[in-house]
Amino acid sequence: KATTSLLTAELVNNVLIDGLSVSLDTTYNQQINIALISFTSETALAQKAAAHLEGQTLTLTVGHEGTAKFALPDYSDEGTLKSDLHYTMDFNTAKLTYTGDINSATLKMKQVLNADAVVLSYLTFDARVEAESPIIKNSLLTASGKAHLGDMKVEIKANHDTELAGALSGTLSNSIHALVKAYEVVLDFQNKGNAKVSLADTLSAKLDLQNDYSVNLNQDLQHINTMALVKLNQYKISYNFTAENNQAETGIYAAVDSEANLEFLTVPISIPELAVPIIDFKTPAINDINLYEHTGLKHLLTSTEQTVDVDAKIVYKKSSFAVGSLVSEASFKSSIVNLNVNAEVSAEDDLVIRIGAVSASVFDGLKAKIDGTDRKSV
Repeated sequence: KATTSLLTAELVNNVLIDGLSVSLDTTYNQQINIALISFTSETALAQKAAAHLEGQTLTLTVGHEGTAKFALPDYSDEGTLKSDLHYTMDFNTAKLTYTGDINSATLKMKQVLNADAVVLSYLTFDARVEAESPIIKNSLLTASGKAHLGDMKVEIKANHDTELAGALSGTLSNSIHALVKAYEVVLDFQNKGNAKVSLADTLSAKLDLQNDYSVNLNQDLQHINTMALVKLNQYKISYNFTAENNQAETGIYAAVDSEANLEFLTVPISIPELAVPIIDFKTPAINDINLYEHTGLKHLLTSTEQTVDVDAKIVYKKSSFAVGSLVSEASFKSSIVNLNVNAEVSAEDDLVIRIGAVSASVFDGLKAKIDGTDRKSV
């Protein structure tokens, strides 16, 4: 037991040994009082642990219970804590269960974990965590996994979903799937989020995010893909990249897309007369100027809705004769011009090179077409 002007604490331990059983009870109580800042707190914790051996089975249990509260001049909170752990094992098996519960004004959380294992056979687990707080409306995390020695397989899955509240509201979602077998690896990660930020009564911003990865590797197929998306109000950009190898071909594929709305440029603006310091000069006032029309953008862009799409790929097509052909394609699309380019090199009988390009546009000067073929005997 300890006592000072600021702190009073007491710790008590009781141990009981009865044959092949052992139990331990622990209690802890604490009080803090800091008058200078008007801070007070009280904490009480209790733990009960027991171990018992019967035959070849060992059993272990641990339980916690606690309460805590504190107070400041402008804020106070109190909460409870409770958790239980149960573990049993023998020469061949082991099992674990755990539950936890936290309850307070700032955080509410529930936890559950189960695990089961058999020596030289398998291991499984599953977990669940739920949480709430003033800025988190709800949050849920689930996870499970299994490792099987006989199948030579390990698999893990996890999902996390969160809903935000307050000035920053929205949802966040994440998932993971991993599978490893003797001749195959599969990985999949998905991340999504959307949020709304309220900056003022009439001003807000909406944000969408996505970022995914996937991998699949086996004897017949090797595939890797990643994609991402960012969207802020009416503006969006995304990309997608894929690399793949299979028995027929090997290729790399890429795409980038974007969108923008320039409608705000059509709203007339006015700039008042401004005095230039030091020199006796004033800039003239500008009234009701439309940037979209007066700067000539309406003739260049043709529309306030702007999109740009870029796609490209390069593919090697395999042949049972270890020569094959190489094909590449690329395209660019916008409101001003569309461009397509392609090329191919093949050598089945002769070496053949083909090149082609075509562009289309609202402007005649940007229209063109090219075709070419070259053949050589090998």
